[in-house]
Amino acid sequence: MGLCHACNAGASEGSYTVQGEQMQALARCSGPDGQALSGRLASIVSPMRETVWARELAGHPDKALVEELLRGIKSGFRVGYDKSRAPLKAHHRNMQSATEHREVVTKYLTAEIEAGRVVLAGTTSQAEALDVHCSPFGVIPKKSKPGKFRLILNLSAPEGASVNDGISKELATLSYVSLYQVADTAARLGRGSLLAKMDIKQAYRQVSVHPQDRRLLGMRWEDKVYVDTTLPFGLGQTLNGGGSLTQTGMALDC
Repeated sequence: MGLCHACNAGASEGSYTVQGEQMQALARCSGPDGQALSGRLASIVSPMRETVWARELAGHPDKALVEELLRGIKSGFRVGYDKSRAPLKAHHRNMQSATEHREVVTKYLTAEIEAGRVVLAGTTSQAEALDVHCSPFGVIPKKSKPGKFRLILNLSAPEGASVNDGISKELATLSYVSLYQVADTAARLGRGSLLAKMDIKQAYRQVSVHPQDRRLLGMRWEDKVYVDTTLPFGLGQTLNGGGSLTQTGMALDC
């Protein structure tokens, strides 16, 4: 099964397939109340280029899926939260790992702000005026990189009133390319064919979230509130399994 990778398009790790109906359903999700955030909070920061993806996907049979993907690349992807499923309740107390590694958190936020992926919303009162919803976060060490940590935004807290509680499980359904499919493709292509695996650095962080949904991704730290503008670790039940629905579009079966 060949993969269509556009240059500098931020293709995610592995290969996934997703149905166009799912992407359309995702676009219809109600999201938070109010207008989309503006200014710095609404900037689209991503290496993905809409024109390149449009060219590479011109021959893809699922036109509805391609349309939704291109719209997401241009304007940001919806996270799939539906307020009718779970009204939100703020949870400001961060995990113990965050307080134990304060320098790690500060360094992470500084780097992400410089990269344009995290934006300072202001003080707690200023963030409340923007209706920013905050979730707790913590840090975990990276297994393969001693001394390096990953920040996890716990969008499943509090239970029953979290962002993830408002996301339908059906919207995050993935279908991985199996070893049998790889073997079948190799056999079909014949002798001399080559197999390559792409591992994109910080793949999730290359995918912009739609400004309408960024209110859902608030983080409170040292009396200030920050907003994530790209996909955070901790969003959706499938995140730890290889990617949310929006990222399934980053590696298409062409």
